[in-house]
Amino acid sequence: MSSKLGLNLAKYYSINFDIPKRSKKKIVFIIIHYTGMKKETGAIKKLCDPNSKVSSHYFIKNNGEILNLVPDLYTAWHAGVSYWKKFKSLNKYSIGIEISNPGHDYTYKKFSSKQIFSLIKLVQYLKTRYKIKMSNILGHSDIAPNRKKDPGEKFPWKLLANKKLCVWHHLNENKIKRYRNTTIDNNQKKIFFNNLYKIGYSKIYKKKEDLVIAFQRKFRQKLINGKIKARKKVLVIIPVPLYPLGPGSFNPYRRSIELLSYGYELVILCPKISSYISIPNKSKIKILDKLPSRDSPRLIRHIKMLFFSWFNVYKAIKKEKPPATIEGTKEEIKTNTKKSKPRIEKGAFVRNS
Repeated sequence: MSSKLGLNLAKYYSINFDIPKRSKKKIVFIIIHYTGMKKETGAIKKLCDPNSKVSSHYFIKNNGEILNLVPDLYTAWHAGVSYWKKFKSLNKYSIGIEISNPGHDYTYKKFSSKQIFSLIKLVQYLKTRYKIKMSNILGHSDIAPNRKKDPGEKFPWKLLANKKLCVWHHLNENKIKRYRNTTIDNNQKKIFFNNLYKIGYSKIYKKKEDLVIAFQRKFRQKLINGKIKARKKVLVIIPVPLYPLGPGSFNPYRRSIELLSYGYELVILCPKISSYISIPNKSKIKILDKLPSRDSPRLIRHIKMLFFSWFNVYKAIKKEKPPATIEGTKEEIKTNTKKSKPRIEKGAFVRNS
């Protein structure tokens, strides 16, 4: 086994483990860590130092070499206070693998191809020998989300999933991005957290943001923000005629109201607009007289770009004469129903002054 995996069993040996042996059946998890230290040699010394009270079964160096620090059937001290499903204190039930990487506290970097190649070989061997389920191959942040970040968002979980070494989702990147622009209600939030608990994340953690971050580090690595609601997008509106423009005509207000329901934030550059039209979800609406000066230059450029695109539309349809009254509008529409049925937008009428 040593020759197949390239293990070095003699050079480094840690005495940081519990003396009674455990049975093979007790090993049901593989926990993956990064060292979180600047130097690789310092990390190895710490794992072998009796005073450090930490250890792991395996250590993968930057060059891909694998060190076996603690025999598999002894309990190493790598997981600490941890929970997953019905298990707690996962040291007793797991094999710990440390990968050399400075981590988030220093210069967190991608894991080398040699490290990942050695890790895949090692995990395949351990999974087969101890009959470990794919769903039980986890990161340290999964079992201790309130205090740990490793192995982090740069760890290639998807690559391991392709080798059938961990679970993964079937959503493509475009679908994930599209879902970011949707909002969810409180009931959907409850469903989300219940699904996290079904996966294995523990209910014991009161700060739910930690659970979300741990989930994102593994399954949505491009955006780690601890939020399950959508990032709000800014849409700028300027005043345009608020009356039906006929079939096929461009009605920006209809599109704006649609976007509101998808979680966009409306920034209205006309204070009087609220007296002309009723817009749902008023908590998402900001009414401004001028562009905000304290926001980032990028946001200002984005707002200005949208402003001028809307302004061009406004200029194009400004010359059209709106009907004098709501009643007149309804009668006019009735007379035209035989020829064509214009689509009436809710709230798109001018009030009598």
